[in-house]
Amino acid sequence: MFTQGVRRRHNRPATEDKTVDVMDLAKFDLNDMIECGRAVRKAGEAASSMEEAAGEIIRLFRRTLVDSQTGEANCPLIRCFKTHPLSQLPPDLEQIVQGSVSDKRYLRPDLPCLALLATAGAEESWNDRRSSRGHAAIPLESVEMVERAPMIASLLRQMGLKIETALNPDSRLILDADQHTRLGKALAAVVGALPGFSPLTQR
Repeated sequence: MFTQGVRRRHNRPATEDKTVDVMDLAKFDLNDMIECGRAVRKAGEAASSMEEAAGEIIRLFRRTLVDSQTGEANCPLIRCFKTHPLSQLPPDLEQIVQGSVSDKRYLRPDLPCLALLATAGAEESWNDRRSSRGHAAIPLESVEMVERAPMIASLLRQMGLKIETALNPDSRLILDADQHTRLGKALAAVVGALPGFSPLTQR
């Protein structure tokens, strides 16, 4: 999940969920973290796909993360991405990737790509992932390419991951089937994803 700030001022978005208190990232504490986690779980409860859940969650962040001094949104733009291999992208996103790679040799079925699941922001065009021109699908073709994308490189480092590891994960680090099952159930509870739904194509 990426958040982005810009210099110009933005009005605070309307708060739709009256049960969630507004929170200020500059003063975010343990109590806020617990409340935020509760709100995230609730936001994804009724979702029928990962995409729908992602949209509910980032809109929640837009509404509730607010500067306590100015009343403005802490995050003028919030986006949620999911890593997908090229072969599993919908045709329209696959076409975007094919047209954006710098070297066609990187076009292999397992090429990792960041697929934009949901977006919410102060500009009208920032509220529909289908309106995105440069971020709908981002191929992670090489370490050099990721280094030239500060937003992506910074996120990986904040997660404690080396770029090389993210692009070429060690199979020895993959969880066994039982661990995958337990982790999958935990993640499904958080994002509201349901088995059998494609995160990019189901509504």
